[in-house]
Amino acid sequence: MAKTTVQLKFSASIWPVVEKWAEAYNYTLETQAESTREYQRTSPEASAVIHVAVSQVDTDVKIQSWFSDLIRKELEIDSSSIYAALPRKEAVAEVNNLLAALGAVPPKQQEKKKKRNLAYNLGRSIRKISGKK
Repeated sequence: MAKTTVQLKFSASIWPVVEKWAEAYNYTLETQAESTREYQRTSPEASAVIHVAVSQVDTDVKIQSWFSDLIRKELEIDSSSIYAALPRKEAVAEVNNLLAALGAVPPKQQEKKKKRNLAYNLGRSIRKISGKK
């Protein structure tokens, strides 16, 4: 299964935030269990269905997103593939807005931050070794 997954901590109930987000982006609630809900919407541009599954157990939150189309059953939304680029771009923007509403950092931004920190620390180490400040 190709799903983009983000895990975070949230001290309150996430459901009011998630419901507001789903309404704003026209997602419909497809399934609901005690701690998990799955939303989806159809992307009219590409006949793709964008899925977002959200679960919360205590303060642990897990958000999974993917899309399906007529050819492939499940594809990550957060990918560099050019296949179905438009629904992927839409889905990434929408899920990133949900993450922002929950105070989380989107996966690509986390990756960039790690790379910046790695480069910074590498530079500091080189300066220390070379005796430069």
